Amino acid sequence: MAALVAAALAAACGIDIVSYLSQQPVSDGPNLVKAPAAPDSMYLGVELFYRIYATYDDAQSDLTAYSAKQSSETIPGESVESFLLSQSNYAYRTLVVDGLDPGPTLRASLLAFDLATLAFSSTTESTITIGANPPYDLSRNLPTPVSFSVPPTEGDQDYEHNDDDPDTGIFYIHTFAACYGLDTANSTFRNLYSKAVSLGITTLSYD
Repeated sequence: MAALVAAALAAACGIDIVSYLSQQPVSDGPNLVKAPAAPDSMYLGVELFYRIYATYDDAQSDLTAYSAKQSSETIPGESVESFLLSQSNYAYRTLVVDGLDPGPTLRASLLAFDLATLAFSSTTESTITIGANPPYDLSRNLPTPVSFSVPPTEGDQDYEHNDDDPDTGIFYIHTFAACYGLDTANSTFRNLYSKAVSLGITTLSYD
């Protein structure tokens, strides 16, 4: 709501409007996420981002570094597109939810006030369950989406390889959630993100 008030005042004074989403998703535990109680006016839903790592230490190191970057940003959410999703930085990718229309991973009308629960598996289909609805399958976001039951290999766009990894059959997936919207205040319709919230690091074993 603060973003909306600031935008209105700026527009009245003839000042360029800085649009952002001030409200972020809520996570009550690992792989659990729900919408903010009072979303911003330009909010359209929640995006889910992930990356697979060869080692837990690499996943934790990126989480720590990105958290520091995010805490120092001037505009809430500005580091999501420029760092978290940038191929030259952390290179996180959007989760593919099978059977849902293109748009935010979880549209506002779908998530509403329900809790979304992610369940990653290396042996069966990974899923996301929203409230009491049947689960949706999750896929890795590659040029041709594949199941999380397919182990990552060096060169995959969603995978951080480590030559020193001693456990070649064990991987770690880290997931972030961020509110998503479009900049309608300036009529640019550019992507807007809130601050990203970590949903934790999940171990996937293919041994």
